[in-house]
Amino acid sequence: MGLFRRLLGKPETPAEAENRKIRGLMKELHRSPWKLHREVSGELAEIGPPAIPPLAKALGHSKDWVRQRAVATLEKMNHPAAIPPLAKALQDSDSVVRSSAAWALGKIGRSIQGKEVEGKEAKAFQLVATHFRKEEAPEVILKSYRAALEGKITKQNARLFVKELRAVKGSLK
Repeated sequence: MGLFRRLLGKPETPAEAENRKIRGLMKELHRSPWKLHREVSGELAEIGPPAIPPLAKALGHSKDWVRQRAVATLEKMNHPAAIPPLAKALQDSDSVVRSSAAWALGKIGRSIQGKEVEGKEAKAFQLVATHFRKEEAPEVILKSYRAALEGKITKQNARLFVKELRAVKGSLK
């Protein structure tokens, strides 16, 4: 639609321009050398939440390095809206993706402590994130987050739940 607007001489809306920029940056993220990755990742992070859906889609890419770059970009974004795709990345087949997602979620968790957050996912994560260690196991983060989403954890039992989950290496049911 943006191409037709330009051909007809109609100016592009700010949303169309942003979407076009996101698409171009995502192409670069998929193929750019590591040296350029930082620039591309930084630009996508600056865009913020509108860039999350394409980054979430990149987490399903067949190449592990594309998924790693997507997680790194979501970490730079440091936004609560990145919690659901990062939580999904905790189940990735690649250990670097899983550990990077855990690190990113920990960073987001620390940044939202004591702040008012919106959305079921962010509130659930906030409930348990305050009890995570700096380098928490991905299984502990994922299972705690899921339990909070399902309403199995309250403010009163969150600390104990995370501690018990950590003790059994995430295998608590």
